[in-house]
Amino acid sequence: MRGLLGFDDVQRAALWRRLSAMERAGIPVQTSVSRLVEQGGEGRALTSVQADLAEGLGMGDAFARAEALSPIERRLIGAATKGGRLPEVLDDLADHFEDRAAVKRALVGGLAYPVFLMHAAVFFPSLPVLVTDGLLAFLAAVLIPLVVVYAVVAAAVLGWRALRAADPLAADRRLLALPVVGAVVHKRALATSLNVLRLLHASGVPAFEALEAAAAACPNAVIGRAFDRVREGLGEGLSMAQAFAAEPLFPAEVVDLVTTGETSGQLDDLLARATRRLEDEAKMARRALIVAAGLAAFFVAAGMVAWKVFSFWAGYLDAIKRAF
Repeated sequence: MRGLLGFDDVQRAALWRRLSAMERAGIPVQTSVSRLVEQGGEGRALTSVQADLAEGLGMGDAFARAEALSPIERRLIGAATKGGRLPEVLDDLADHFEDRAAVKRALVGGLAYPVFLMHAAVFFPSLPVLVTDGLLAFLAAVLIPLVVVYAVVAAAVLGWRALRAADPLAADRRLLALPVVGAVVHKRALATSLNVLRLLHASGVPAFEALEAAAAACPNAVIGRAFDRVREGLGEGLSMAQAFAAEPLFPAEVVDLVTTGETSGQLDDLLARATRRLEDEAKMARRALIVAAGLAAFFVAAGMVAWKVFSFWAGYLDAIKRAF
């Protein structure tokens, strides 16, 4: 439930915010990590990092080995330590988790009332069954529809997780093909990887290595593979603008900004502009998705209410006919 409501993401964002503040204050990273671990909560995710640092392991390697962290966290922090932009990357990670928490809360808030209506549509119209046929018949009338609905939802979630674990590329390709959802995932994944590329490039990390990190940090395997192909293009002698232009998954405005940035020497600034634009578009698409999901749930609930009412009155009239 905490994860569903975004509380875990808020705590993870606070963890990176505190570590960023300590880093800006000049506190040694080993001291900062130890303090966060001692405070408990989300700080416990850094327990293995604390142990590795105490053994003399470098910061990048220590974070790369932290299994309690997600791949995007491990990769971003590890790469940022090489470029000397750790506070900026930690703040970006905090923004990432705060954004995830906001999306979850908005989705739950948008679906709460329709979901309540769906349960009420099953419960209240079945009350006459309690009077006429007894408790067991009432429980059957209430529980069977709810169990069916929850079983379908659980099967969909478990099926998706199984597919994602077995073949991430195929799963993410199907996700991108979904209406509205695909647009949100596409833009958000692009924004994440472009931001990684920007941060590392601005830190002086070579483009080849920065693209590798951008691909690894991408939350969608299909988009991540696109950044891998750009990196392969650089290895074949293409410029970054040419490699981006050859990739159909990148929008034309992103390709134009990369081309202009590489030509003018302002690639970092224009990558930042592309990231902001994609994030804004993703937020607009998410709002549309949340509204659409709420309306869909509302109409399903209304349909269930109508069906229950119709079934009740049909049964009632049939009973009257049999009595006379």
